[in-house]
Amino acid sequence: MFVYINRIKLFEQIQNFMKSKIIINILFFLLIVIPSVAQPDKDKSFYYDFGERFFAESYVFPIESVDSQLVVTIFRFANSVIPFTKADINNINDINKNKLTSESFVSYPIIYVEYKDSQGIIRKRDIWEKEILVGDYEATRNKEIYNFGLISSILTKDNYSIDIELSNKERTKPRKIKLPILKKLVLNSSPGLSEPIYAYKFNNQEESEFEPYLMNKNVGFGSEDCHIFLLASYFNEFEKYYFSVENKEIRDNKFSWDGKLTFKGVATPKTGQYLEFKLDELERIVLTKTILPEGLVKNEKLKIGTLEVILGADKLVPGKYLMKIWSTSLNDTLSFDFSIEWENMPLSLKNPDYAAEMMYYILPDDEYKEIKSGSSSKIFKKILDYWKKRDPTPETLYNEAMAEYFRRVDYAFFNFQSTIDKDGAKTDRGKIYILFGSPDSTERNLGTNNQTVEIWKYNKLKKEFVFQSNNSGKFELVKIIN
Repeated sequence: MFVYINRIKLFEQIQNFMKSKIIINILFFLLIVIPSVAQPDKDKSFYYDFGERFFAESYVFPIESVDSQLVVTIFRFANSVIPFTKADINNINDINKNKLTSESFVSYPIIYVEYKDSQGIIRKRDIWEKEILVGDYEATRNKEIYNFGLISSILTKDNYSIDIELSNKERTKPRKIKLPILKKLVLNSSPGLSEPIYAYKFNNQEESEFEPYLMNKNVGFGSEDCHIFLLASYFNEFEKYYFSVENKEIRDNKFSWDGKLTFKGVATPKTGQYLEFKLDELERIVLTKTILPEGLVKNEKLKIGTLEVILGADKLVPGKYLMKIWSTSLNDTLSFDFSIEWENMPLSLKNPDYAAEMMYYILPDDEYKEIKSGSSSKIFKKILDYWKKRDPTPETLYNEAMAEYFRRVDYAFFNFQSTIDKDGAKTDRGKIYILFGSPDSTERNLGTNNQTVEIWKYNKLKKEFVFQSNNSGKFELVKIIN
C-alpha cells in the first residue's frame, strides 16, 4: 500500500506515530527494533575530530635498588591522529605481509618520551616505534580504533617532569602531552602510598586483570565499576587505610548531573600483592595483580601490598572529585584529584539548548516548549530527567537510550548536511534516521527528470521511506510505503 500525501501531512503522520509510541515504549525503537549498525552511507563524521585522541600516563614502581625506581609510561592514540600512506609490500614487515591487501594503508608512529629531574636536567629519552597496518582508508580516519603501548625506564629516585610527543620520522603535526610532576616513591624503605591507578573490568578478563581507563588519570563514564588501586608500604600487618571521595563544586557548570558522589570507607591492603602493566595478546594494556618480587623490601619489618577501592556504577557521576587517604602510619593525609568523564559524549548533547531542540521529534508540543525553557544547566537537567524514565539500565547512571538517540543526532548532522542544509539533523533524511535509526537496506536510482530517488527499508517496522532530490539537490521525503 502506497502513502503519497503532501509534505505537511506526511510529517504530521510520522510525528503523531512517534509521539504516541514514544510515550509507551521509546526504547523499543531506539535499542531493539533498529540498532544503529548499517549506515546509509560512509560516516562523514569520521572526518571531524572534536575530542582528544591521544592519552598518556606515567607511574612509579619500587625496584630492588633503593636508589632507583621503575617509571612505566602507558599511552593510547586513535588511528585518526596519525598519518597513513598506501601500503607497499616492499616496505612492510614480514609479520604484516600476510595481512596486506590492495586496499591496505600503513603508518609508522613514534612516541618520544623525555624525563627531566627536579633540577630541570634531562636524565633520559625513550623512543617507541611501531608499524600499524589497516585494511582500508576508512580505518585510517577511525576515531574509535586505538593503538596502545608502554615504555619502562629505570631512573634515579627523584621527582620527574615528563614530556611525551606522538609523531613520525618526519615529525609532521606532532601531538604533545606534558604530564603532571611524577613524585618519587620510597615504598621499599619507609611507609607510604603510590599514586592511584583507575581501572575497570573489560569483557572476560581474568580475575586478576583489569584495564586502565588511560584517560590522563581520570575515570571513564559508562563502565560497570571503577577499581582504584594503590601500592602501600606499612609496618602493621592489619594496617587500615581510611578514604573519602567527594565532589568538587564547580560554578557555572552547564552539565549538572543527578546526584553527587560522596563515598567513605576503610580498606585493608593485601600483603605480598603487587601491580604491573603488560600488553595482552590483543596488544591492549592490562593492569595485573601479581606476587611481590623478592628482594624488594629492604626493611624486614616493612610490608608491601595493594589497596583496592571499588566505586560502583551507581556512584560514577560525571564531575570533578577529590580523593583523600589516611592511616596511622602516614604522616599526612594524601589527596588526589580526578574526574569522571564521558569520553565519547555525543556532540549534540554537549550543547543542551541544541539537544533540547533535537527532541522536538519525540515530544508533544507542550513538553517540547517546557524542556526548552530556562538556562542551559536547567535544560540539561530536564533532558536527563526525561531520559531517566526511559533508561534500560536504571541501576547505573549511564543511559544507553539517551546516548543512542544523540549519537543518531550527531550522525545525521554530519551525514545529511549539504550546501543548502548546514544541519543534517534537520533534513528529512536526518529526521527519519534520528527517529528510526539506520535502515536495513537502501536503494538509490534515477527517477523522473533525472532526479535521484533514495529508498530506505526498515524490515521490522515494515516501512519504506522514499526520498527524492529537488532541483537544488535537497532530498525530500515524498512517499511512505507500508
